[in-house]
Amino acid sequence: PYGYLSLEQLRGMQHPALLYLFESMTGRLGGAFISVGLIISILGAWLSWTMLPVEATSLMAEQRLLPKWFGTLNKYRA
Repeated sequence: PYGYLSLEQLRGMQHPALLYLFESMTGRLGGAFISVGLIISILGAWLSWTMLPVEATSLMAEQRLLPKWFGTLNKYRA
């Protein structure tokens, strides 16, 4: 961004700045592309941070480090 915009323009950008930078460089299509990418990235991070503690808890219950009910599965093995 430093080679494309001045420091004053970068300071005045709204957040997320990458979206507005791409939009200024490539037009509305670039901004839309980055917006979709940000949404996918945030949803992926949310999913992984939701699944990680569940997996760790299940494994600890399997190894009897936690009470057995922590590892209880439903009929779909979830």
